[in-house]
Order: sequence, then structure tokens, then C-alpha cells
Amino acid sequence: MIRINLLPYWEFKKQAQTKRVILLSAIAALVFFVVLLSFHAFMVLRLDRIEQEVEQAGNRLALLTKITADLDKYKMDADTFRKKIGIIEKLEKSRTQSSGILELFSTQTLKGQMWLTFLSKSGEAVRVEGMALNNAVVADFMKKLEETGRFGSVDLVSAKQAVLEGVKLMNFMISCQLEET
Repeated sequence: MIRINLLPYWEFKKQAQTKRVILLSAIAALVFFVVLLSFHAFMVLRLDRIEQEVEQAGNRLALLTKITADLDKYKMDADTFRKKIGIIEKLEKSRTQSSGILELFSTQTLKGQMWLTFLSKSGEAVRVEGMALNNAVVADFMKKLEETGRFGSVDLVSAKQAVLEGVKLMNFMISCQLEET
């Protein structure tokens, strides 16, 4: 006996193949959406982490900006203090220098032969006025001033004869330049 299959097997095969294609397409779409969703979640997490890092960097920048401002203020204060110390040192040097010059002139003056009537200091220039018995005493005084080494130049500005209470005296004016020490 011969059996004849009257069922259309091509249609079953085609339906099975169509079901398989639809199932594979659905699985591929599902995998695609899962991958896409995973990628999205990864990017969201990464974006959150980057935003946190940016916020931390902003906070650190604000802190460093404040520290830098404080540092600049301290530098300005240090410069101001250095300037003030420099001025104080200059004033102290000037004070001691003036008393030193006065002492120097008093020790170089020839006692009983000359008298200083005026002494002024302006910067590095010193001007001396006085009276002496004669020109030789004035010359000796100028020579002694040069030998001290404190003056770069000692110049006679004027010397005039004057009579004081019947005594002939030399009225003189000397200009000196202080040496830098």
C-alpha cells in the first residue's frame, strides 16, 4: 500500500521558517534594546560621575582661588613690610650718620684756632661755615676732613677776611660730598 500525503508540507515548512525568522528578529530586537538600554545606563552613570568630578573641581578651584588671593595679600604685605623696614633702616642710618658727622667735625676742628658757626647736611652734601684765625688753619681743617675718608671731595666755597671785635679772622664756607659706605 502506498500512502500519499496530501498535506502541503511546503506550507508547514514555510510557516515554520517564517516563525523562526520572526522569533530571531524579535530576539535580535530584544538584544538590541537591551544593549541600547545598557549603553544608555552606562552613559548616564558616566555623566553623573563626570558632573560630580566637575563639581569637585569647581569647589577645589574656589578653594585654590581663595588661597591664591590670600597668598597675594601676604606677598603685598611682605613687600610693604620690606619697604617699611628699608625706610626705618635708612632713617636709622641717617640719624647715626648725622651724629657721626657732627662728632667728626667736632674732633677735626682745631681748638682755639677756629669756630664752626653753621653745619648743614642735605642728602650726601654737607656745608660748613665758620671762622678761623687765618687761611692756614682753614687749609689744615680741609686736609684733615679729606684724610678721614668719609668725604669724596672737600671744596672751599668762599673765604673772606672779617674783623670781629678788633681781631682779623677768616670767614669761610666749605662744601663736602659724603662717600657711600
